[in-house]
Amino acid sequence: MSLAWQPVSFEVECRTFDEIPVAFGATGSFRLRYDLRALAAVARAFGGNHGTMKDHVKACYMGQLRDVVGASTAADIDRNAGHATAEAMRRSVHILSRDGFELSPLVAERVDFSDEWRNEQGQRQVLEARSHRVTRELEIERAVHRERAMFAAMEQEIKAEATAKSNSIIELERIRIAEAHLALNRKKRSDDREHEQAMAVIEAFRLAEMLRTKAGYHEVLIQQQIVERLPEILEAKGKLVPNLRTYIGGSQGKGLVELITGLAAIGPDIMPELRDVINSLSKSGSPDAITGPDPGPATGPRPGDGSQIVPPDDAETP
Repeated sequence: MSLAWQPVSFEVECRTFDEIPVAFGATGSFRLRYDLRALAAVARAFGGNHGTMKDHVKACYMGQLRDVVGASTAADIDRNAGHATAEAMRRSVHILSRDGFELSPLVAERVDFSDEWRNEQGQRQVLEARSHRVTRELEIERAVHRERAMFAAMEQEIKAEATAKSNSIIELERIRIAEAHLALNRKKRSDDREHEQAMAVIEAFRLAEMLRTKAGYHEVLIQQQIVERLPEILEAKGKLVPNLRTYIGGSQGKGLVELITGLAAIGPDIMPELRDVINSLSKSGSPDAITGPDPGPATGPRPGDGSQIVPPDDAETP
């Protein structure tokens, strides 16, 4: 028996886990282990016939390779046939070492699938490549859509902020214009009020001066009637004039002219009621209380028409 390495080559038809036929061609080598017990075991089993030994090794390789391929898919074998031969080698070493053999690595020389399967794989690869391309294009399109949506949202937000700022500016401008109008209106009302108050004071001065001139010593009686009746008339008509009673209460030492002009200065609205009080005195049956005996015709101002009491024709003109 020779202890040299003996080459082994074989071809085997296998079927993958997914029932695809595949033809394997592989090469390897073996030799007897230099061990007396191993040599004795080989001699008993094979009688020193190297052909029988080679057939035994090939049969072991082929059986293990069929098992490995049968547990793998065709795609796995096509992708990595070396893994299948390495696994078959590992299993064979475990078995043949007990028979006294030493093995060299098993190499896959040829792996043949059917033309039909190759065509299917080619079509599948084309479809997978197309699917991958379409998927990538869809991903890009979705990404572009997301970007556009994001930019559109940002643009809308910017427009909304710009509109809000513009509206705020417009609103502020409206507020400033309204405030300016209010200020002008307040100024106008103030000017009108001052004008009305000045005219009322002038009218009150003329009225008081005429009454004082015409009434003579009756001035005190007229003043007393004004002090007593004017607040009651105003309050009865709902015209609440601030500080009126306070002013009247402190007017005891003032003359008729100062009383009437002071009342007009408090509020121009007092003048119509003041004229009514004076006219009511003239109609009360005691004309001497205002003008003295034979006063002649006199015309009292009407409330709110801005007219003045006109003195009689024979009154002195200052």
